Amino acid sequence: MTIKPPPSVKQANQKAEVAFIDGQSVTPMLDSSKDKTALNVRFNSALLARVDAAARKMCVTRTAWIHMALVKVLNEAEAGQ
Repeated sequence: MTIKPPPSVKQANQKAEVAFIDGQSVTPMLDSSKDKTALNVRFNSALLARVDAAARKMCVTRTAWIHMALVKVLNEAEAGQ
């Protein structure tokens, strides 16, 4: 029996696929574990709940979502210089 994701997950996956195909992916350039550093940060609980909800919609981990968001903001900031 095939397990199908709920429609909201399917839509999020489709949006991510379209963004990737259109060249709008925010995949970081460095993805090697040796290039990563552990970091402890504190977030307001309401903000963290929003992050978790957004990550669930994209079917990614909290860490992956935060990483993608940071890369996107940094790319936009660098493009606006």
